Amino acid sequence: MPETSFESLESALRSFEPLFWVLQPGEPTDRLYDPDGTLYAFCLDGPTELCTDRRRVKINHGDLVIIPPAVAIDVNPPSRWFGISYTGPYPYHFRERFIQVWGFEHHTLQKAEAGFLLNDYRHRLSVQLEINKSEAVSAEPFFQIGLNWIKNNDSEELYPHWTLPGEPLDPNTCLYDYLIKIPTESAYLVNREAHPHPKPEQTMSPEYRPGQA
Repeated sequence: MPETSFESLESALRSFEPLFWVLQPGEPTDRLYDPDGTLYAFCLDGPTELCTDRRRVKINHGDLVIIPPAVAIDVNPPSRWFGISYTGPYPYHFRERFIQVWGFEHHTLQKAEAGFLLNDYRHRLSVQLEINKSEAVSAEPFFQIGLNWIKNNDSEELYPHWTLPGEPLDPNTCLYDYLIKIPTESAYLVNREAHPHPKPEQTMSPEYRPGQA
């Protein structure tokens, strides 16, 4: 991703909500870590493995991992990532036991359901899959980032596109593989607190349930 495009994306997103930062894709890294924010990171390479002292998880190209603030996750072999960091309230299931046992969430394309990689009101953003450009028009108050897998000389790279709130997605771009939708801060907090789940055990992360080690 060219540096000018990265700066433009980060500037537009921070103007929409200043609690967001964008992790610029660059050289492969052997550690994922944000000291201040919840990190939503998409794997640009793969397969690779994320490791904690209790867990080793295989991560494939295009998977999403969500890492609590101040939690460092080792990456072996090193790989490239596109990430969005949110420095506001972290997901309320990222408590001490979750961090000790699981460390991070993993959302894989192989298990994606109903057109979503991430569709969970506890999280600050959602990720929709396979957006057709003829249908990808929205007047909702979201900041939208479209991500495309582009093959070039037998390699795959992730190219971001974005639109400001209320603007339609650009019909002249390629089809979107992912559409990241970020609501305003006030809309997110109201939605997060308004309707507690009647079965709290179902609001844990997809990988953690009470009683599991």
